[in-house]
Amino acid sequence: MKTYRAKRKYLSESEDDVFSSSPTQSPETSPLQPPNESRLNIKAAQAVSPCQKRAKVVKKPAKTKAPVQMTLSLGQTTSTTCKTCGMTYQVAYGPDISAHKSFHSTALNGPKWKPSVSAVVVDKSKTYTVYKSRLLSHPCVSQFLKLVNSELNAPEPILSSQAAVYVYVVDQRAVGCVLVDRITKCRHVDIQTGTLGLKEYPAVMGVSRMYVSQLFRRTGIVTKLLDLAKSDFIYGMELEKNQVAFTQPSEGGLKVAENWAGTVRVYREGE
Repeated sequence: MKTYRAKRKYLSESEDDVFSSSPTQSPETSPLQPPNESRLNIKAAQAVSPCQKRAKVVKKPAKTKAPVQMTLSLGQTTSTTCKTCGMTYQVAYGPDISAHKSFHSTALNGPKWKPSVSAVVVDKSKTYTVYKSRLLSHPCVSQFLKLVNSELNAPEPILSSQAAVYVYVVDQRAVGCVLVDRITKCRHVDIQTGTLGLKEYPAVMGVSRMYVSQLFRRTGIVTKLLDLAKSDFIYGMELEKNQVAFTQPSEGGLKVAENWAGTVRVYREGE
């Protein structure tokens, strides 16, 4: 009982001190709070004092520069199409001018040809060399064939592993080619009406692409390449012209085929 009364008395005195108008005891001497805890509370209060708070700096997102138009568009037409090589380009744009110059030279004179192990010489004279290659994936050959397809506006050909290309080179430039493949059947086509016959004929060699650069056309290059391919494509076998067929020939290609073979026969790639 003594202990309970003493505790009540102690609490009442503390409550009188709290609600009295006399100065409040410092936390260091307060009987209700240990000295160490008082010091920690003081430091915490000082650390979060509103006077010492600093405003957070919000970083603004960096401004992206808008694209700058290098050529002025005043409503006028700045593009033109070369009548010789067929390329459309911007006449006031430096890179386009350089690209056209390079393409124009290639279209007229043919791309540069670097002899490599991917091709063998099958005919040579003082003025030209004819290379044969079956490695159509070789960079030198594949880039040339891409140019040929672009010039002829033709898709990628469907070829077998027996396909070969004969390239006509003058002054280290590929100025013409004939791309051939092994086939088994063909059909006759009427040049006048464009009618395809129903009867199938046996065939051995199919001509997939014929190409000559502009400055060397009408010089007999394709005819020479067809003759070489006819005698060289199948080892030890000279083909007859009626064993040769063509696929996707252009108007000019049909005339060449008719002049060379007399009767034009065609085939479908992949059959």
